[in-house]
Amino acid sequence: MKIGLLTFHAAHNYGAVLQAYATQEKIKEMGFSIEVIDYNPNYLIKQKIFPLSSSVSISINIKLFIEGLITFPWKLKRQNNFQKFITQKLQLSNKKHQNQPFTENTDYDLFVMGSDQIWNCKLTKGFDAVYLGNFKIKPTAKKITYAASMSHYGLTNNQVEEFSNLLTNFDDISVREEELQQYLLNNYNKETTVVLDPTFLLDAQKWSSMAVKPKTTKKYVLVYSIDLREDALRMANAIAKEINAEVIELSMGVDKNVLKNKYQTASPEEYVGLFEQAEFIITSSFHGTAFSIIFNKPFFSIAQGSDKDSRQKTILNNLGVIDRFIPKDANPGFKTLDYTIPNQKLNALRETSLEFLNNNLN
Repeated sequence: MKIGLLTFHAAHNYGAVLQAYATQEKIKEMGFSIEVIDYNPNYLIKQKIFPLSSSVSISINIKLFIEGLITFPWKLKRQNNFQKFITQKLQLSNKKHQNQPFTENTDYDLFVMGSDQIWNCKLTKGFDAVYLGNFKIKPTAKKITYAASMSHYGLTNNQVEEFSNLLTNFDDISVREEELQQYLLNNYNKETTVVLDPTFLLDAQKWSSMAVKPKTTKKYVLVYSIDLREDALRMANAIAKEINAEVIELSMGVDKNVLKNKYQTASPEEYVGLFEQAEFIITSSFHGTAFSIIFNKPFFSIAQGSDKDSRQKTILNNLGVIDRFIPKDANPGFKTLDYTIPNQKLNALRETSLEFLNNNLN
């Protein structure tokens, strides 16, 4: 059986490329042939070298251009690091679909859509019919989702009807968050299975084997924050002082503030290495939380106070470590974390997730 994976594999975002890699590697471990279908819509997250915009004034565009010149070497390095990972670590299909949705694909026996927020219609500029399986396949083929995710459930009436119709394309559906499972049941009468994000399907040893270790030999607290950078740095600095460590910041992108101990161009392999070697982690990211757990690190995950929090809530509740989910105004100190019970619960969740895959792959 030949499997085609449709996900956000081409986004220059650590969580996106690493969850694609994890899905690929786990299905290969299960003995199946898999390719990542090289569908690359133009809305996928990539940092522009020169972020000019027609919606702002000429003076602002001049400032943006100058900033682009200053940051060009770092942005180019970051882009190259992501592209190298995508082309060398992912088994991409020969057929490429650059900014062009397809309406037919008969190359595979099973199509797996997900993980990541493939159903977030704000991110995908309206529902992307490809990620919702709206294309013709050979009669014997199947379509399933693995850990599909979305946010912003406030759909328009037209979107509600469209989503309802598109969901019928799937033979089986699994989702990443319990809130999404309940939403689909309440609003569309759809029974679904909650499974782990693909990054959890690979154990720490597998991730360690592809990680690039940081050059520093010093003990450090790692900060990986999406929107709450100042709060995360404040917490990290307090904990670093407490345990006599330095603070390393792993950036979501490149900006003109090239600071000491701020990693702006890290490759996905270096990202994994930074989590593996950290003494403590402060993050507001779902995948930052995930890799903290995978490597059994003490951490705090900062709540953003939005529907995005459902991603962290689901996994932290299921592992019995919801006390690690804290508000942005918290002042936490260093706190160890016994992973004996969380690891047992994580292994049980892995079994459920692999059972879903096995049932559909066999």
